[in-house]
Amino acid sequence: MPIADEKEYRDRFLKCPFCLAAITDRGKITTPFGNDIEGGRCECGSAYVHDYLCKNLGDSFVDAVAMAFEWDYDAFDDPDKPYEETMVRLHNNGKYLLGDGGKFDKLPKFIFVRRLKPE
Repeated sequence: MPIADEKEYRDRFLKCPFCLAAITDRGKITTPFGNDIEGGRCECGSAYVHDYLCKNLGDSFVDAVAMAFEWDYDAFDDPDKPYEETMVRLHNNGKYLLGDGGKFDKLPKFIFVRRLKPE
């Protein structure tokens, strides 16, 4: 299933970019290392993490991949565990947009990761 295109995605409500289901249950999650993150899971199986300060995109990405693989932190570097990822950012106008927004974009972001079946 392809990732939604940007025109299809623009909305005032957060949706999963893989299945377009509304995301309503994000909350505080404690990782196996004891860090608290904000995120959750979609009904399609994708995992997401909210980086509201835009200062921890790398950590947020690793946490999202690990959550998608049942907290396996080695999954992001394992070719036998394929996944796809995308970012959703909250724009100043209150709409959620696909993509990272470029190098200087400091808008809050959600990193979505979905496991793929190995080929």
